[in-house]
Amino acid sequence: MGLKGIVDRIQPGATYIDHSINSAELVRTVGSAMANRNVKILDIPLDGGRDGALPGDLTLLAGGDRAALESVRPVLESFSSDVVWVGELGTGSVTKIVHNALAIGVGLLATECLIFGVKGGVELPR
Repeated sequence: MGLKGIVDRIQPGATYIDHSINSAELVRTVGSAMANRNVKILDIPLDGGRDGALPGDLTLLAGGDRAALESVRPVLESFSSDVVWVGELGTGSVTKIVHNALAIGVGLLATECLIFGVKGGVELPR
């Protein structure tokens, strides 16, 4: 966003799609700067990883102006299987962070349950 960064160089009237995962506050700060240049911004993290990206089987979690999303939906659908609008600008990143935390939490819980079972005498198949 600094001098001669994207905010200074993007064409007014454009739609900027951010696929990174950031804090909602940062996304909204960038959104305000873009709005001052008459640019729409969408935060659209990807879900599916490399294995989903290769066959185009990604889920996109879209935050931002719904009309702006609909205007770029054909582009997004060209490399994804599902585009989900989750709310205002910043909620795409929040949704992805929640998703990641849940996935990590489930993995940790499964590990702890297996450890508890083994310590309690359950024999796991090898």
